[in-house]
Amino acid sequence: ILNACWVSCLASFNFRRRSWAIISLEQAITKKDTIKIRGKEKIMYARINLIKIKDDKKEQAMSMMTEEIIPSYEGTEGLLSMGAVMCDDTTGLNMSIWTDKASSDATESNLQSNIEKGAEILDGAPEIYRGDLALGAIYEDRPAGSGEGDYARVVFAKVESEEAVTNFLKEKIFPIYKEAEGIYVAGFVMDGDTAVSWNFWESEEAANKAIPKFEEALSSAEGVFTDEPTPYTGNFYAGKNWIDFPKGMQG
Repeated sequence: ILNACWVSCLASFNFRRRSWAIISLEQAITKKDTIKIRGKEKIMYARINLIKIKDDKKEQAMSMMTEEIIPSYEGTEGLLSMGAVMCDDTTGLNMSIWTDKASSDATESNLQSNIEKGAEILDGAPEIYRGDLALGAIYEDRPAGSGEGDYARVVFAKVESEEAVTNFLKEKIFPIYKEAEGIYVAGFVMDGDTAVSWNFWESEEAANKAIPKFEEALSSAEGVFTDEPTPYTGNFYAGKNWIDFPKGMQG
């Protein structure tokens, strides 16, 4: 919630193996090793694709993502994690996490090529959101590798200002994550006047237990959102982390 994109928005990843957050500038980030946190912070970059799929094309879209799109990114410089989720029969999300904007931008031609390949499957052009991680945290170790199963909630919202929504998430929402059971990863980026936040869980049941607290927090969010936030949910059916993301990474 990416690059692999179009079917990409089939969104986010086995985030038993994927995750992101603000990390150290002095980390040694390698494709084969873990991130080693030493000091100053470095902000990672996210690309999130929200897509619409034509009727009866769900299985074809998922197959293309699993068998063609994600494998095609093996060895891509600066790519840390990628994954996909189907939200319903005609809506998907895909996310990718990068070391920085330049690494993501370098694959723009590949992104557009994948969108063209998916023309017979997609119902219109995907909505693509990009940005530096403004907030992020990893609540359980996310090892390198691939897998499926984690439950994702990805929320899109029009906001009054980046400062207002950042403060709201930091003061009201991330404390809920910290106390929740079964959460793996949370993050947030801004793209223009749109905030995109995500949280990944061990199960839908675990996520649902936190929803009343989210709703209570939203009731006090006057002056933050210009429209009601829209959540997309589903389990990761495809994805990969190219590095380990250790528990405790926060931004």
